Amino acid sequence: KNLNALPPAPIEGLFETFEGKQLPIARISDDMTPFKAYKKPFQPIAGRPMVSVVIVDFGLSDTISKSVLDNMSTDISLALSPYSDEPTKWAAAARAYGHEFWMMLPMQTESFGQNDSGPSTLLLNASEEENRSRLFSILGAATGYAGVITQNGHKFTSDSAPSTPVIKQIFGRGLAVAESNPDISAWGLPLAMQDGYPYAQNHFWLDKDLR
Repeated sequence: KNLNALPPAPIEGLFETFEGKQLPIARISDDMTPFKAYKKPFQPIAGRPMVSVVIVDFGLSDTISKSVLDNMSTDISLALSPYSDEPTKWAAAARAYGHEFWMMLPMQTESFGQNDSGPSTLLLNASEEENRSRLFSILGAATGYAGVITQNGHKFTSDSAPSTPVIKQIFGRGLAVAESNPDISAWGLPLAMQDGYPYAQNHFWLDKDLR
C-alpha cells in the first residue's frame, strides 16, 4: 500500500446518480464539498512562496500516465482527460499514488473546427440543455476530483450567456474552477469572488517553450 495514498473515491454523500453516472454534489448534512474532501491536504510554510504544478491530459496515454505516477512528486496535481479510455482506472490510480486530480473541461476554442476537442465540448452556440448534457458527461467520467480545469485557449467569457449556467452547475456541486488561460479575463472569477467559491488561475504554461 502506498503511504501517500489519498482516501478512495467516491466518499459517501458526495455524489448523486444520474443516468447511470455518478455526479459530484455537496453534502447537505455537514456542508462537505467534493473540493474540500478530494483536494490534497497542504500546509503552507510561512515566508515560503507557493507554487502549484499541474500535468494535463492525464489518462490519454497509458505509457505517459504510468510514468507520471511512477516518477513524479505526489505534490504535483493531475488533470484527467474525460476522453481517457479508462478514466475511472486512472482516477483511482491518481489517488492511490497520492495525487490530487482535477477533471479537464473541453470548451470551444478559437481554432474549434481545426482542433477537435471532442464530442463533450461546451459550445458558445449550444442550448443550455445541450451544454448541461455535455457537462454531465464530463463530470460523470470519474469520481474523486477536486474541481475542473478549463480548456486552454477557450473562447468563453464570464459574462457570455452560455457561461452562467455552466459555472453555476460547477460551483453549485461543490467543485473548484481552475482557469487555464493566463492572459484573458478569468472565466468564473466574478461569481467565485461574489460567493466565495474556490478558484485559481494559471500564470503560465511550463511547456510552452521547451528550452
